[in-house]
Amino acid sequence: MRAAASHSEISKRRRVVILVIAFLGWMFAGTTMAIIPLAGRAAVRSMGVTDESMIGRWFSWYICAFLLGDACGGLLF
Repeated sequence: MRAAASHSEISKRRRVVILVIAFLGWMFAGTTMAIIPLAGRAAVRSMGVTDESMIGRWFSWYICAFLLGDACGGLLF
């Protein structure tokens, strides 16, 4: 007995839609990565940190956590 294979090919239109959605996701992820350096210093200051050396340290930990999360999310995706 043979199992019936009901796999149909994805149409060209659906492939284009999938490609556009994937590109938009990639673009928005890049936008998020570009915004972080712009808003990071203000975000750390809003937490109450006023010392410049501590601002740099907090910001570096924030970037580290973001990149780690981005890498894990990329692997899962």
